[in-house]
Amino acid sequence: MTRTLRVLPLAIAGLLMAASPAAAHAELVSVEPAADEELEAPPDTVVLVFSGELDAEASSFVVTDADGVEVGRGGVDLEVAERSEMRGAVEIDGPGTYTVEWSVVAADGHAAEGAYAFVVAGEGGEPAAAPDTALPAPATSPLQLLGLILLGGAAATLRRTGMANR
Repeated sequence: MTRTLRVLPLAIAGLLMAASPAAAHAELVSVEPAADEELEAPPDTVVLVFSGELDAEASSFVVTDADGVEVGRGGVDLEVAERSEMRGAVEIDGPGTYTVEWSVVAADGHAAEGAYAFVVAGEGGEPAAAPDTALPAPATSPLQLLGLILLGGAAATLRRTGMANR
């Protein structure tokens, strides 16, 4: 019975870490145009692909030029069965740096947002400098943190009880 009580916290911590809801979150997988891509001609459409289903009513993106003027927007593509893609038309008239700002809510309720930029080259083929952009790193979920705390507490308890039994 005592051994079961010692192993139980470790088993619970392991389950919490393995069954983390973070695995169900929709993460950004790919974008078109790509982040920091230099295009010779303006795109007609912007596409963002995520790893899971998105809430169509709560997910969208907007594309702006260097002055912050909106040149396009988009939402969840309802033609895609998985509801994991956002798509929208853009009207880009000239060269410059364009920013795509997105905000999504996954089917599991997890919200995420981010931004990236792409560049359309000018007549001479010289694009404006693109800002340094990166996809956001996934955050540690509260449930994962709780699992780590339980695991540490269980290890400390096992160590103490093991020393006391010697």
